[in-house]
Amino acid sequence: MNVALIYPDYFTTGCIKGEPQGRIYLGAAYLSAVLRRAGHRLSFLHLVEPPQRRDLLERITREETGLVGFSCTTPMYSRGLNGTSRG
Repeated sequence: MNVALIYPDYFTTGCIKGEPQGRIYLGAAYLSAVLRRAGHRLSFLHLVEPPQRRDLLERITREETGLVGFSCTTPMYSRGLNGTSRG
């Protein structure tokens, strides 16, 4: 199965001052490894800026993704729920 893991990693307000963080958290890395080991094809989308909704949906559709998962830290939770913050 084609699986897309989406990891929003950008801050525009709040306690961290608006710069993309560019960090990989171990939970997403572990999940990626387990999925690959189980034979799934994985797309890992590390978002360091808000994507255009149509671009994100187009990529997921083009890759014939069967499962989409979001991995996020607490400050990114609302980004994960919304998917994007523009477009």
